[in-house]
Amino acid sequence: MNWKDILKNAITQGRVKEIEDIDIDIEDDDCRRWLKRLDQIIKSYKPTHKMHAKIRTDGDINEVTEEQACLIKSKLENHDGSMVIGQYQKGVEGGAGFFYSPDGFEHSFILVAILPRDREWGIEFIPVRGADSFRQTLLKEFVKPDEPFLQLFDDLVSFYEPYGKMIKQFSKHCNNRVFFDNYISYVARRVKGVLSMRSKQLGSFRSISSVEDDVFERSIKKKFGGY
Repeated sequence: MNWKDILKNAITQGRVKEIEDIDIDIEDDDCRRWLKRLDQIIKSYKPTHKMHAKIRTDGDINEVTEEQACLIKSKLENHDGSMVIGQYQKGVEGGAGFFYSPDGFEHSFILVAILPRDREWGIEFIPVRGADSFRQTLLKEFVKPDEPFLQLFDDLVSFYEPYGKMIKQFSKHCNNRVFFDNYISYVARRVKGVLSMRSKQLGSFRSISSVEDDVFERSIKKKFGGY
């Protein structure tokens, strides 16, 4: 199911509450300015590899109301890092929100706002295209004959770094580092999986899979410049 289908299901299931029911303190256009800045941060990400996914957008952010922008801001600032996908009521309750899958192959993220006349504003951003995120594909792309094993680690981390820089800014703007920490964990799992496959190809007696995930996470976070 793609993100447009998710939005349509959210609408047709009648789980979008009226904006007037939302009790949010609003001052001028602070939230709309905040959302537009977040939109700029997301769009600052520029794919640098053929396997990187492109950002997809729909609708006009200028049509998003102050109330909806405040709702998106509140949801992002207070999110606990869990998956929000397929849960239509939670995702766009109040007419705006987000869908988030930090544990899937695509590490998908979608911000949405329901607009009048069955339209919507939305922006979707994922680090790697679906089929390209599989370990076997990554292994074929990055393994080079006679290349030092640790070079493969560096190449993989560099591949995921451009999106990581963006998601770090995203987290800081939301004052919620859970999004950055989740991405670090995602990258660690992907890198560890590829290295494990390569280790088996080389006939290594020591399994990479036995190395704790936090070892990879600390190293990757350091290469990303920390938080």
